[in-house]
Amino acid sequence: MMRRWAADLALGMRLALGGGGARTALVRLTLTAVGVGLGVAVLLTATMDGRRPG
Repeated sequence: MMRRWAADLALGMRLALGGGGARTALVRLTLTAVGVGLGVAVLLTATMDGRRPG
């Protein structure tokens, strides 16, 4: 199971960083990071449901 996960991660890194040149790879990596960050922010906001911790 762990070996498959590592292989998938390696494939994702190769696809994100490989091909097209360094500038293209950095733009793609940045856009992916921004998309993941926005997704996490939306999910965290949805789970807060107006409640304050504590």
